[in-house]
Amino acid sequence: MLMNKDSAQVVDYMYATSKAPQKETILQELYGGEVAVFRHTSISLEKVHETQPDKLEAILESIFDVCVKASDKQMLQFRPFHGLLERCLTLFPD
Repeated sequence: MLMNKDSAQVVDYMYATSKAPQKETILQELYGGEVAVFRHTSISLEKVHETQPDKLEAILESIFDVCVKASDKQMLQFRPFHGLLERCLTLFPD
């Protein structure tokens, strides 16, 4: 939904008005198919980093691909992308 400008505006509003657990769920949609196994529960990048570091590289590649597509479509102004980039930069400052 975030790759379509109209629906991205709706998701942006939902993200802006939601609490932390709901924001995490929205961000998980940007992690890619590697997180599909966790769909029944909320999982953060921090938790994946701690418990399943072998999946982290694939997730980060997926996040990178999503961010490149969003940049190409000039969609990085939406808050879920800000939250996603913040998580990545906080977890991996180098």
